Amino acid sequence: MAAKLTPKQFVITSLLNEGASHGYDLEQKIRVRGMREWTNIGFSSIYLVLNQLRDKGYVNQNTQVVNGKAQNRFELTPTGKQTLAAQIFKSIATVNKIDDPFDVAISNTVGVPGETVHHLLSERIENLKIAVNQLEHKKQSQLENGTPNLPSIMILFDRTIAAWDGEINFLESYKQKFVE
Repeated sequence: MAAKLTPKQFVITSLLNEGASHGYDLEQKIRVRGMREWTNIGFSSIYLVLNQLRDKGYVNQNTQVVNGKAQNRFELTPTGKQTLAAQIFKSIATVNKIDDPFDVAISNTVGVPGETVHHLLSERIENLKIAVNQLEHKKQSQLENGTPNLPSIMILFDRTIAAWDGEINFLESYKQKFVE
């Protein structure tokens, strides 16, 4: 069985797959591409992840002296590229369980007045509509700021928007069951 990358390792190896980089370069790519909208990786964890990947043999670290300063440049090893490819293929093809606290909360509403649940679902619907609107604006902003309009990038925005729109439609039709 192929080794599994953590979500942060998956992001970093994906970026390194584009070419060798310094940690700061990776931070810039994450920031410019708006990746923090859909991934939880802070600047401080980039070097920690790079060191983990190096220790696993997935990246090589080369130190160069530029203007009297040592700079570490990281690049994927063949093993790192194979591990990344396996994770990409598996992640695209596999349906993963959703780990959402909403499911736990809604399943524990037995004994809560139906009107209260109806109201809370209505509030969630409004919050989802706001989130969709914000993400649509973020997508437009990314395009205006030079993010390539590639399917492999736009799917990150469009999939989330479609999922939230689907949840809005589902909850709109389902919330009435709590007051019938």
